[in-house]
Order: sequence, then C-alpha cells, then structure tokens
Amino acid sequence: MDGAADVFAVLTRSGSGDDLMVASTLAIPLYFSVRLAQERGILSAASAIVLRLAFLAALVFVVWQWSAWGEQARVMHYMQLSLGAHLMAAFVPFVGKSELNGFWQYNRTLFLRVLITGIYAAVLYAGLAIAIVAIDQLFGVDWYDEVYLDLLVTIGFVFTTWFFISGIPQRIGDLEAVDDYPKGLKLFAQFVLVPLVSVYLAILTAYFVKVLVTTEWPSGWIGWLVSSVSVVGILSILLTHPIRDRSENRWIASYSRWFWLVMIPAILMLLVAIWKRIAQYGITEPRYFLVVLTLWLAAMAVLYGFVRSQNIKLIPLTLCIVALGTFGGPWGAYSVSRSSQTNRFTSLLESNGMLEEGRAVAASADVSLEDRRELSGSLTYLLAGHGTEHMTDLLGAELAAMGSSGDGGALRRWNADERAAEILGELGIEYVAARRMNPSFFNYRADPGERMPLDGYDYAFKTRANEASNAWGAGDSLRVV
Repeated sequence: MDGAADVFAVLTRSGSGDDLMVASTLAIPLYFSVRLAQERGILSAASAIVLRLAFLAALVFVVWQWSAWGEQARVMHYMQLSLGAHLMAAFVPFVGKSELNGFWQYNRTLFLRVLITGIYAAVLYAGLAIAIVAIDQLFGVDWYDEVYLDLLVTIGFVFTTWFFISGIPQRIGDLEAVDDYPKGLKLFAQFVLVPLVSVYLAILTAYFVKVLVTTEWPSGWIGWLVSSVSVVGILSILLTHPIRDRSENRWIASYSRWFWLVMIPAILMLLVAIWKRIAQYGITEPRYFLVVLTLWLAAMAVLYGFVRSQNIKLIPLTLCIVALGTFGGPWGAYSVSRSSQTNRFTSLLESNGMLEEGRAVAASADVSLEDRRELSGSLTYLLAGHGTEHMTDLLGAELAAMGSSGDGGALRRWNADERAAEILGELGIEYVAARRMNPSFFNYRADPGERMPLDGYDYAFKTRANEASNAWGAGDSLRVV
C-alpha cells in the first residue's frame, strides 16, 4: 500500500471529517491496484508514478467537492467511486493476460479474505470495546468521548488493511496452474443459488406472459426483482466457472447461456417500466443508474447468451468502466439528472404561465394540485441534490439565494423542503409535501382544558403531527393530510 499514507497526509492538510475518511477508503483499493499492476509488469515504474499522482488529484477533488454535494449525492458519489475502485482491483492484475483460471483463483482469494477479515475485525473490535468498558467500570478510568470511534477507525484502516493484504498470493502469475476448487462452493452454487435463480426466472417469465396477455404496464417493483435475480445469477455463474468444462458438470455451460437468454424478456420489461417512470417524473440519479445498469445487463446477455463468450473478466471490467464513466461530464448521472429536473421544473412553470423571458414570475391563476405537487417535488430535489447556483437565471438572484446553503451547495433534505416552500410561496404557489401523495390519518383526543374556542371553527388543537398541513377537526377527531 505504498503511497496510501502519503495520500492521507496530503488530504489531511485540505479537509477534515467525513471527506477525509471517504478519500482514504478510496485510496486503499486504488493504490493496491497500482502496486499489483506494477508487480505484474503491466505498468512501468514511471507509469505507476503518473497513475498514483492522477489518483491523488482525483481524491483531492473529492475532498474539495464533498461539502458542495447533498447528503444523498454524497452517498451515491461514494458508492459509485468505491464500486469502481474495488472492481479495478479485481481485474487490473490480469489486463492483457489470458489467465482465466488465475483470474478466478485470485478473485476467490479476495472474496475469502474479505469475509475472514470482516470476522476478525468484528471480534477484535468487540473484544477491545468490552475491555475499555471493563477498565472504565473497574478502575474508574474516564475515557475521552471519541475512544470507540477512534478504535473503529484504527481497526478499519490499520488492522483490516494489513490483515487483508497478508493473505494475497505473492506470485499471482502462478495461480493459473492452481486446480483447487472447494467442493462446498460447488454444492452451495448448485443446490442453493441455481435453484433460487431458476425459481425467480420462472416468476419473471410468467409475469412477462401476463404483461403480453393483459397489455398492462410492468410494475415498478420489477426493478428490485430483476436486480436481485441478476446479482444472484451472475454470482452462481462466476462461482461455477472453473468446473464448467468437466464432463460431470456440462450442465453449467447450458445453465449459464440460458440464464442470459431468459433474462432478456425481464430486461425489456424493466426498460419499459423505467421509461414510463421517466416520462412521468423525469430523470433522477437512481433512475439514471437503473437505466445504465439495465443496458449493461442487456449487453452482457448478448455477449454471453448469443456470442457465448467465456471471458468472465469482462464482467468486472465493463462494470468498472460504467461506474467511473458515468461519474462526471455532461453525460454523467448528476449532470443529466440536474438538467432533466431543471427542464421539468421550467416546463411546469411555462405551462402555468409563470415564465417570462426565461425568468420565473408569480402565478396569475390557480395552479392545479397535481402541478403544485410536481413543482414542489422537482424544486425540492434540485435544492437537496444540486443547490441553486445553476438556477440563478431562472429564479433570479433573490429567490436563488433563498435556496442556497450559503456557498451555492446543496441543502439537507429537511431544509430543502422548507426553502422550496418559501420559494414557491414567493411565486404564489402553496407547497405540497411529498407525503401528501399518500395521505395519512391520525386520531387525536385532547383534554377539555386544552381546547380553545375559536371564531369560525369548533376548536383549536395542539398536536405533535410533524410537517402537517391542512389540518382540521370536528369534535375530538383531527384529520391531518
């Protein structure tokens, strides 16, 4: 992990807190990949130095931008970069090398090391945490408040990194000649994963027939089922890959091909369901990623189902390219989503006569509940995910400042709700909370002494209903929508 410590030292000078933690966790797989590529002769010493500097610049950028990203955007940015970095470590040592068995054996080692390291780290942390509590209770030692967090970070960065790396084979090139395949792995894949995948593929196929017969749009819930089946199915194929050519396991090759072929109708249904959602509500980052991953699944289905490729290295390689390739740029998830929702918000303003020369103006007529709901949801999304810097021309400097965190960055979700309500209020529109789409009803009974006579109403009640609007009551009942 040479260089990772230097990365942490450089980043420490430019940020603090979560941003440094995120950058450091990303540095580990990135520099691990560079080191292995250099040892395998894939990178020269000079190329390795250039790549390390490039990774360092990328990590500094993450720290610099971290505070400007909204809470949900931070999670998605980190998951995207982490996925790409870890997938890179899975295939980089075998770039340009036709060592499929070595590739499988190497990744099996990584997988087992992750599981074992996680168990060891959990036991070590629990044991030391109990020891700290025991010292406190028995000897009255007053530990500082962050002792448990510091212990977690120390084990997470120091112990787990060293322990994990200690189990990586020193000579990765020798793995191609290894013919070791755990019998338990085959039993798990053959009698657990494959039957599960077969059952769910049958469900998806039956549902596809139902859609064709009834001509009903596919349910949005199908995305979760297709995603789950894809993950488990690909895992079962990868786990059984080394023994697929053995005479007693010829069924594996047939199963692998038919898995991809049967997935094609499910992929088509998922694309239709996503298209319907996007047509109604525009593109957001989760929908963008779902579209991209569905198209990736379609490409893999063609590659392994029709072309019948056996190169399993393409799975992590192409997925890594997708993860990192959609991170930035005008084609990236965040730029496309921001543009889509901004256009949607602008179109809603225009359709309600609230746009003059590209600038939002107050409503001159009643706006329907549906349009108010759409305007509220779109604006809240933009404030929480992207800030208001790009909306100055549309909203004007004063309204844009109302939706700003102070530095033009994104707001916290609860704060975005409040600011969106204020901005729409200035435009003469009543804000509609997202939860109004599913009205909730609460029963509230107050003591007689808490009731206050009020002209024009029966009573006024004090309630604990959070973020409630349009509340009215009769007698002892209160309805909150």
